[in-house]
Amino acid sequence: MSLLGQRPSIRSKLGSQAAHIERWGKIKMKTSIFAILLIFLALSTVYGTPQYPDKFHYDGEVIEFDPFILEPYFEKNTDKRPEGIGSTALLRGYVASYFITNNTICLKDIEVQEGYCRRDSKWTSKIDDLKSKEILFPISWYTGLIQLSHGEGKKNETVGFGYIHTKYTILEISDGLITKRKTLNHREYEIFLDQLYSEFKKTREYKNRLKQYQKVNYPPESAQNEMRYSSIYHVKKFPQ
Repeated sequence: MSLLGQRPSIRSKLGSQAAHIERWGKIKMKTSIFAILLIFLALSTVYGTPQYPDKFHYDGEVIEFDPFILEPYFEKNTDKRPEGIGSTALLRGYVASYFITNNTICLKDIEVQEGYCRRDSKWTSKIDDLKSKEILFPISWYTGLIQLSHGEGKKNETVGFGYIHTKYTILEISDGLITKRKTLNHREYEIFLDQLYSEFKKTREYKNRLKQYQKVNYPPESAQNEMRYSSIYHVKKFPQ
């Protein structure tokens, strides 16, 4: 049975999709799908169309997961990207799931929606189009941090978006291999985010992002909150 019986919602949709697209269109970044998805991840925390998350199998849980770490692979191997019914909620066109074996992040499955329309569509696995059944598909190109949020979350009323969880697992990845991991409660996670954000603010990417927010007159406090919570996508290693 597919893991995708119904559409999950990991981002709150506040405000109109039209306002989202208008503001998103004004922010100039790289034109790759991966960069576009990162924009949607940041901006959909406040308004716009939430993206279907990927899935991560970890210690018996299936956890919603949204760095979209397959995108760099498909940008270099465009003929390998699976085709299905597209939508604003699935810009990348697929939902992938991952697992860990021998401390390596591997692809478990990749599914697309097939049919004449979304209402009559079904989720279909395309994993065999990428690899033989006997061969693992390690995510060997990925270096960075992965956040796994455990259990049901409750809405973060303090900042108005995102969810608070009681437990988080943070993985540090180098070329697809897990080099370090942390298990944090929510208080520890907030401290960890502050450390990440301090590292992110040292980068040129942060300065460019800040200028982009300022160009569209985005509220400064909202911009800082969004960049703080998205800093895990931009910092590659645990803070020292």
